[in-house]
Amino acid sequence: MCACGAYRPAARGRSALPLADMGYSSIKRFSVIGALSVTALLGVYAGWLFYSHSETPSDDLSDLHSLLLTTLVATWVVADAQESRRAHPTFDHGSFVFMAFPFYVPYYLISTRRWRRGLLILGGVVLLFMLPWLTELFVWLVEVFVWMVKTLAQYVRLLISYVR
Repeated sequence: MCACGAYRPAARGRSALPLADMGYSSIKRFSVIGALSVTALLGVYAGWLFYSHSETPSDDLSDLHSLLLTTLVATWVVADAQESRRAHPTFDHGSFVFMAFPFYVPYYLISTRRWRRGLLILGGVVLLFMLPWLTELFVWLVEVFVWMVKTLAQYVRLLISYVR
């Protein structure tokens, strides 16, 4: 840092900022791990909340999850485009990916990975967005199954007591 407070990179060697030294593959890995972690944490919280209180996470938390996931996937797309040295549609490719996310990400994945791999990765991205809801659905199905088994066991006990 200079006296004015602005950051000036070192003349040689590694940068003073650790994120500045990350390669594109590291940024992609960080984005994928971050997206999986954020989604897993929200999924566990949503399942626990639904199981213990029969409630769903607040809309603010769901919006935050969507924002974080969109940002991380957009970061992955930009790093992937930089790594493969693809032409960028705009000067500020990151903002463009973020703003046109639902349209650009499927286009990018299919155009760079072709149909099969592109749709497979797109399905994984959609699954990341839906995982908290799917966790609540799974918990609800388990509760219904347990309730049905308990009810069936009560009816069997009742029938056995009538037979005796």
